Amino acid sequence: VSNEQEAIRLANDTTYGLSASIFSRNLNHAEELAQQIDSGDVSINRAQYATATPSVPTGGQRTSGSGRRNGKEGLLKYTAAQTVIADNLIGAQNDLQIATPFVVQLLKTLRLIRRYVPFI
Repeated sequence: VSNEQEAIRLANDTTYGLSASIFSRNLNHAEELAQQIDSGDVSINRAQYATATPSVPTGGQRTSGSGRRNGKEGLLKYTAAQTVIADNLIGAQNDLQIATPFVVQLLKTLRLIRRYVPFI
């Protein structure tokens, strides 16, 4: 390629985006270039470095894959969030007041104190 901008354009001008590599003596500049490449991972000064590192999430962009494997992101794809709420006040009166009368009075008192001592 004639320059780095052409290299980035060619790297992004594809339906694939699994992995890319940049070789440079200037690591800061290489990191800036890596940000411009639409790829699942970009290795600097070593080919496919991220793919061989189990603690680092890897995976492609576009038609090179969906999701990630390895690392926290790879494990999360095997999980599903679930909310479980239990009402342990069996026989309690159905109303919108969640706090007990004592807690309501305590909160009112705290609000009153905060008028005079705002850092509480």
